[in-house]
Amino acid sequence: MTKAFKIVKNLSNKERKGVMEDARKQLVKLNAQRAVGSAIENPGKIRALRKTIARILMLEATPVAKTEADKGGQK
Repeated sequence: MTKAFKIVKNLSNKERKGVMEDARKQLVKLNAQRAVGSAIENPGKIRALRKTIARILMLEATPVAKTEADKGGQK
């Protein structure tokens, strides 16, 4: 397991939703900057945001993660 995955996995459902909303807003903003043609400070951030969103969606689809998240994200 990667460090980023462990961090996301230990969040509660409410916190995950907040992280997801922030990541999506940032991704839309960066994609708009890229589409316009302006220089992006950190192009790698787009990939990192997409991976974070995918991790959260994968955890939401996993039945084990749902039961752990109901307990507050702790084992």
